[in-house]
Amino acid sequence: EVPFSAPPNMSEIEINFDLPNELRARVTKVDVVGQSHIGANYVIADQLRRPKVGIIATTNSDETINVFDPMHFVKTAIEPFADLQIGTIEQLLLASPDILISADIVSIPNASAVLEWVRGGGLLIRFAGPRIAAAADTLLRDDPLMPVVLRNGGRNFGGAMSWDTPKRLAAFDAQGVFGGLAIPEDILINTQVLAQPELELNSKTLAKLEDQTPLVTALSIGSGRSIFFHTTANTQWSNLPLSGLFVDMLSRLIRPGLRQENDFDLAGTKWTPIRTLDAFGSARLSSTEITKALPIGVYASQDHTISRNVGDILPKIIRADWPDIVQVKRDVEPPDTQDLRAPIWIVAFALLIADLFASAWVSGRLLAFVVIMFAVSIATPRAPLFAEQIVPDEIALAHVKTSDRTVDEIAFAGLLGLTETLFLRTSIEPSPPVSVDLEKDDIALFPLLYWPITDQQPIPSDQSYAKLNSYLASGGVILFDTRDAGQSRAISPVNGTLRRLLSGLNIPPLDIVPADHVLTRAFYLLQSFPGRYAEGSVWIEAAPENTVQGQDRPFRALNDGVTPVLIGGNDWAAAWAIDDQGRALLPVGRGFSGERQREMARRFGVNLVMHVLMGNYKSDQVHVPALLERLGQ
Repeated sequence: EVPFSAPPNMSEIEINFDLPNELRARVTKVDVVGQSHIGANYVIADQLRRPKVGIIATTNSDETINVFDPMHFVKTAIEPFADLQIGTIEQLLLASPDILISADIVSIPNASAVLEWVRGGGLLIRFAGPRIAAAADTLLRDDPLMPVVLRNGGRNFGGAMSWDTPKRLAAFDAQGVFGGLAIPEDILINTQVLAQPELELNSKTLAKLEDQTPLVTALSIGSGRSIFFHTTANTQWSNLPLSGLFVDMLSRLIRPGLRQENDFDLAGTKWTPIRTLDAFGSARLSSTEITKALPIGVYASQDHTISRNVGDILPKIIRADWPDIVQVKRDVEPPDTQDLRAPIWIVAFALLIADLFASAWVSGRLLAFVVIMFAVSIATPRAPLFAEQIVPDEIALAHVKTSDRTVDEIAFAGLLGLTETLFLRTSIEPSPPVSVDLEKDDIALFPLLYWPITDQQPIPSDQSYAKLNSYLASGGVILFDTRDAGQSRAISPVNGTLRRLLSGLNIPPLDIVPADHVLTRAFYLLQSFPGRYAEGSVWIEAAPENTVQGQDRPFRALNDGVTPVLIGGNDWAAAWAIDDQGRALLPVGRGFSGERQREMARRFGVNLVMHVLMGNYKSDQVHVPALLERLGQ
């Protein structure tokens, strides 16, 4: 929390939040404490997330500081607000960057892969240079990653053989991506590469010189864009890289929150609401002008998100100027109120008892009434003293206690979050989750056991192993979570613990979840099962070797039974976990991409519980046409 005070007659104040970069990337909402209305909330999409920028290395690139390096000024300009990576195209694409930047590269290596990356939503920024200026016409004309067709050779200003003087930048389009940026008078462009004239050249131009020749052009390719600076990234052709304007221009292009809200980017795209706010500022999940059909909230398209807030559309608030004859009361406090709901309910209940008592007395049944009331009072079952005392016909999720208190608390909070998700989205109404001690508690009543693995976890006794094997044989399911998908499995200390724990259990042969397993469509359609981590595989009971996909059904008939064990390391409980207020307890990923991963983790939890409770009902559904056909015969 950051305390602040609003001076009188001030419509705007500035509040500074000092947050580390990693924590800043996780901020999704800013609230004014104590005020529950839409104006006291500001939702944040990707504005604060540090984009991943890949710089395409040339043959002579290195990590040393070299002011003649074409990328030196670019790296210096964007380093404060971006995570930089330098490498070859192949290396950078494996890192899934948001932006790729190249300087004076005529033909981008592995251009087909880069083109697909741009179509998927990537941003490619290219700078000109002597190599591009001297390139053959065919290379420049056939480059699908170049926004415009370039003329062969550069255009020089101010040289000994020149016929003109260096050019200044023209004012930016107020509605363009650089709109509002001030242009210093001392910025001069000495050399540029020219674009071939075409009908769409003006619409592709983001910045131009005072003689109207393009300086920055852009082309939309699928969901992404390719942007080209017609001058160099160093001071060889201009002094633009030495100015603060260069930093501001790159910031506008690279920072997601600034570039994605531009109308040019939004035109013709489809956006899905991720989180919307009601009139009281409360967030609710759900799958231009803010209306009932397009409310305030966060919207996603491909890998990008934008936010829409009420403050973005309201006109500037000014103080009302009232005539002298109008009496204005200021600093009016609401009257003191008292909540009378509890006393009213008590009085109403007392009157009800009095009415029943009077009716029994008038009818001569007072003694019978007293006996019945006494019997009801002593027959009312008391609440269980411990969470473990649940009745057999209730469904409750459970986790195995470990020797680590923190892990146990996260596991319980995770199952609590999954229980709430099941209650809100399905017809399942589970009881609160339960923490079980394998040495003391009966586990037969729980359909699913979540077992987080720690490196210090004690090995169960023979009695506990017998209990677990009986549980698995009778239809119980155990989800083993090593919680180590974010680190190398070779050095993970919990692998040895897991092997020791499984040595006493009757574990069937295992296999990675196939794409046609019922677990991928028990409730939601899924192809991955992320938790707090997303890289780990999930292992389940392997299908029989002779199980094949039939021609009359879209997937293999391998799901007649429920898999007794699932083994993975994605730390699902951490992604499911909620606090007492129903808010996510632990961070997942970065920004709203992480919230999307959390949502997929919840969907995996729903699918898992549905699979445990319903078995193969989804696979049976696809056989209905065949069964009906047989009945007809």
